[in-house]
Amino acid sequence: ITPRQLALHDKATDAWIAIRGKVYNVTQYLPFHPGGPDELMRGIGKDATSLFDQAALKLFRNKDSSRTAHNDVISIYEVYRNKHETGILSFQA
Repeated sequence: ITPRQLALHDKATDAWIAIRGKVYNVTQYLPFHPGGPDELMRGIGKDATSLFDQAALKLFRNKDSSRTAHNDVISIYEVYRNKHETGILSFQA
């Protein structure tokens, strides 16, 4: 997935987000995001790694790094994805 392709998926009905080189189709996950759909929509259609890091550091203040927080949150998302068949694609900057 190129940044140009990712940018085409920037709506609540077709929401993709890139974090650390992976693209997540989070369309079905939007209503379940702990920060609410509006918070997740801030990163939709683009590489949201920096936004994710900022949010993860606030959420996981006791963690060693945002990468650890990323792994924790993505693990939660993976469980959701497996349950609801939401896809993950590769991101090419």
